Amino acid sequence: MSSYRCRSLTLLLAAGAALTGLPLVHAADDAGKDAGKLVVSEVAPTGTVGAVVGITTRPDGRIYVTNTNRRTNAAMDIRKVPDWLIESLASTSIDDKRALIHRRYGDADKADWKKLAAFKEKIYALDDTDGDGKADKVQVAFEGFNDDVNEVAAGILWHDDALYVTCFPALYKLTDPDGDGVFDKSEELVTGMGIHVGYGGHDMHGPVLGVDGRIYWSMGDKGFNITKDGKNYYGPGLGAVFRIDPDGSHFEVFCDGVRNPFEMDFDAYGNLIAADHDGDFGDQEGLRFLVQGSDSGWRKQWQYRGNKRWPDQTSYNPWMIDSLWKPPFAEQPAHITPVFATYSSGPIGMVWEPGTALNARYRGYFFLAESPKKTNAFRLEESGAGFAVKDAHVVLSGPFATGLTFGADGAIYAADWGDNEWLPHEKGRVLKLDDPTMAKDPARLATQTLLREGFSKRTDAELAKLLAHADQRVRLQAQLALVKHGNAGRAVLTTITNDSTSTRLARLHAVWGIGQLARGGDHAAADVLPALLADTDVEVRAQAAKMVGEAGVSSAANTLATLLADPAPRVRLFAGIALGRLGSPKHVPQVVALLEQNDNRDVYLRHAGVMALTGCCVDTRAPLYALKSHPSRAVRLAAVVALRRLRDAQVATFLDDADPAVVGEAARAIHDDQSISAAFPALAAVLDRDGVTDEATVRRVISANLRLGDAASAKRLAAYAGKRVDGVFRAEALDSLGAFLQPLLLDRVQGVYRNLPARDRALVVDAIAPALETLLFGKSKVVQAATARLIAVLGLPEWTERLTTLATDTSKDAALRVIALTALEALKAKGLDAAVKQALGDLDGAVRGAALEILGRTKPADDATYNAIIAALASTTLTDRQQAIAVLGAMKHKRAVTLLGDQLEQWKAGKLDNALRLDVADAVRAQADKGLVGNLTALEKTMAKADPRGLAVLALDGGDPVDGERIFKTSATASCQQCHVVAAGAPHTVGPNLAGIGTRLDRSHLLTALVNPGAEIAPGFGVVNLTLKDGGVVSGALASENDNEVVLRPAGAPELKIAKTTIKTRSAPVSIMPPMSANLTLRELRNLVAYLATLK
Repeated sequence: MSSYRCRSLTLLLAAGAALTGLPLVHAADDAGKDAGKLVVSEVAPTGTVGAVVGITTRPDGRIYVTNTNRRTNAAMDIRKVPDWLIESLASTSIDDKRALIHRRYGDADKADWKKLAAFKEKIYALDDTDGDGKADKVQVAFEGFNDDVNEVAAGILWHDDALYVTCFPALYKLTDPDGDGVFDKSEELVTGMGIHVGYGGHDMHGPVLGVDGRIYWSMGDKGFNITKDGKNYYGPGLGAVFRIDPDGSHFEVFCDGVRNPFEMDFDAYGNLIAADHDGDFGDQEGLRFLVQGSDSGWRKQWQYRGNKRWPDQTSYNPWMIDSLWKPPFAEQPAHITPVFATYSSGPIGMVWEPGTALNARYRGYFFLAESPKKTNAFRLEESGAGFAVKDAHVVLSGPFATGLTFGADGAIYAADWGDNEWLPHEKGRVLKLDDPTMAKDPARLATQTLLREGFSKRTDAELAKLLAHADQRVRLQAQLALVKHGNAGRAVLTTITNDSTSTRLARLHAVWGIGQLARGGDHAAADVLPALLADTDVEVRAQAAKMVGEAGVSSAANTLATLLADPAPRVRLFAGIALGRLGSPKHVPQVVALLEQNDNRDVYLRHAGVMALTGCCVDTRAPLYALKSHPSRAVRLAAVVALRRLRDAQVATFLDDADPAVVGEAARAIHDDQSISAAFPALAAVLDRDGVTDEATVRRVISANLRLGDAASAKRLAAYAGKRVDGVFRAEALDSLGAFLQPLLLDRVQGVYRNLPARDRALVVDAIAPALETLLFGKSKVVQAATARLIAVLGLPEWTERLTTLATDTSKDAALRVIALTALEALKAKGLDAAVKQALGDLDGAVRGAALEILGRTKPADDATYNAIIAALASTTLTDRQQAIAVLGAMKHKRAVTLLGDQLEQWKAGKLDNALRLDVADAVRAQADKGLVGNLTALEKTMAKADPRGLAVLALDGGDPVDGERIFKTSATASCQQCHVVAAGAPHTVGPNLAGIGTRLDRSHLLTALVNPGAEIAPGFGVVNLTLKDGGVVSGALASENDNEVVLRPAGAPELKIAKTTIKTRSAPVSIMPPMSANLTLRELRNLVAYLATLK
């Protein structure tokens, strides 16, 4: 799902209830625990802050929120500028992106890109000076981030007297040297993130302080090209998680391949958990355990596959075809570390309960806000080296919490975007979620006091004691303070790490502190870590392994290798990752044993093995090459992925593997992303083999031949097209041959920008000519069609007679005859006139339409053309009339102007079929005759005044339901499947299930629901706000009402019955769905209406 929004298709909005000052939700019991009533209250009411996104708190209670003004105003969204796509994908740096904006901004309205600087992001500081729980002091603490490539200030973290803010293209550190509450100093810690124009809302989020003292933050899929400390990090098309020390040193790409995780957080054991968005293809969001070096599998360019707005894209989409979005399963590609659970719907704010907050019911729970205006709680249990979700339930309904954070007082604070469209606004608010019965809890008060007093003046003895505190925030601050104490702090930390009587969490923080010191160059600290690898506590061993790797303690490499056989999966996981930094070829047998024993079952252990193999063989590859003959498929798969990471052309030897999964993994390694070009000849040669049927492999092999583009590749593709294999693959080979003649900007598998030149036509002609007869008249329709297309592209006039035979053979498939007719036109065939004449009388409308189009293009002045159009306009078949009107729009002839004028007159007189009005309007604008356009404008003005839906009423009738289904399933701008399903009985937590909608609503109501979602809202999916006589405010989905009461339905929670006698005022139902008329063309809207009308 994209951004902090849900583009609910309609009548729509899965809403919940925001309850101010009232008990909110009784959470489901978990093993008999007290449910713990949570109450939400307003800290800053609606309008106090604007379009809030991120939130953080200081220990003294001050709240900071980011407010966006650049979203949609200055942050470019590719859905609004779809013709920028190729240039966006071609961008390799922030400078490229800046140049694109300067070059293309204002193409339509001649606007000056310099106006982008007028839109500034803000950070508000909120204080409760009188302790009543309300922010009575609000000030702008910072204003800026308004460079031409700045986007949304989406993430914010208070740490060590500074604010860390994420805003493309950089992570900023803000400080207030003079202490006046305004951040005067802005430091760019690292830049180079967001090199592409992408989806709005795919921003940089987080940031969060890790247990290792580093700041982590996430980035949506806009790619990066970062040079920091002399090292370059390049990831086009990728989303990622980064980390850095607070002073800006030791930057790293922690992991990549994510799509758009918003906030993320660490648990008590330093596990980084995030919820990632789906791709809007009918896939699902999921929870990720983010481990160092992992690739989650998503690539930006997959977003555009098969979408008509980007017609150069093929429909093949690896994300869906290979099920990369699903939790682990046996045949899933091995180079990714997938989600451990499909969960959530439009995840946004996220935070982990640190140990003394809220109440005992929620100790150690994650809280995850979702775009359907609810917040869930769940806990995790270990499952192998990963996790499983337990006790997931709703704890808050109503608020759209783009950001969550815990305050020092133990309450959750939320940045609530509110019931607003996805534009900057001034209606945000800040909420507090808490158990009021625990406000005076001694443990919470003690934590609050400790955090407020700070740690800089505490003694080493005090800090040592605090490492065992119940609250992670206290433990971590004590750890960081001891690290700052240098040698004395190291002594304290060393004592605790070696003290088996200390609590586990105290020892872990000591281990992490020692790791920080060792990573900073403290050799004495580094010497402490190896002994901990033999500790009796499994988690101490695991975290010590992690720290050994990150500190580069090379003396521990042999011990790490032995830990690959540790009984505990988590120890094996972190030992493997660490060995990736410290290992050598001699450790490969132990890595292989890990992989063989795991047998591809646990994806985290597979990843550990891959990381270890990669690191052990970075300088000496022979042990890795030798795994080609290993009997374990799991080992060979891991070897392929390691070679992929090393970009080693010897991965091509695995193309000879007997197992299709290994061959497919090798094909991906060679072809995908930045590719291994030296291995392309070997990959291309796989097309000569028989028995290769895996789609992922075949498509990459075909693509390799296209990208090589030499004579041998052309012959190979031609030969494959004649094989007895799947017709779709044969057609792809033929279409790839046709692609030789044009520059190849995007590859046909991934959609990656390749920018290869056009190749010599003669290569293709020589290769394919002997096979054309057989292919054109074979049994496969898709192969015949592809052959006809290729003949036209190659311009082979000697094939006109055979094409004419196809075009006029009414026993052939209509789609094939259309392609044959079009090919005849391209070849300027002598028999075209006769073929067109026959086609005009064909029984199939598509054939008739194609013939009419050809006449309009080739003979606009002929009487035969005029007469054919007149006949089509008089047809009883709607599509014939629509086609005729479209031809008139394209014809540059006075007769076309006259006939379109007649159509306008019929419209004005009320005699034009409503289903043709949009066609006439489009044709008039295409014809561009001033007189016609003037008449049309007058008609449209009258129509817009007569109907509250305005010109959208043109989309009421005449649509194509087949294309409407495509829009529903693939449109990036409508994103219907983010919120809706059309299967009877399927869950629909965001928007209503649309199964049967065509029976329940007529076209007029469907159109209204699309263009004015708030006008007619499905029962249970409209938000109402009730102001009660006692001063309380209740908001929720209106489930029902009668003379005595109103029933509201919180998402995922029991209904609430409100007596009407207690209600002071109520608002009309509200939908947060944006009007589809703003996201779709009228023609797309018309087709979508037509599709919805078929759902009966």
